[in-house]
Amino acid sequence: MSETSEAIQRGVEAWLEANRLAVLDNIKKAAEASADRATELVATGVMVKVGQFFDNNKDALTTSIAAAIALSWQARQHPVPKQEEK
Repeated sequence: MSETSEAIQRGVEAWLEANRLAVLDNIKKAAEASADRATELVATGVMVKVGQFFDNNKDALTTSIAAAIALSWQARQHPVPKQEEK
């Protein structure tokens, strides 16, 4: 996985952790609905929350991802030799 993908994954995982209760609430509501609509309700509820998160945090996410990419690029330009364990 590339450094960019890892930065995006960490951002999404952090959001899921921060919004765990809202996601679980959406899943609970979907489970209480009819089986025919359960998948639709879960997908819709989660995607709405994810969309709102990205809208509300667009600047912070862009900055964080750019910083992660820049740090990764810098580390590749100036690698630090690994020290042998004693």
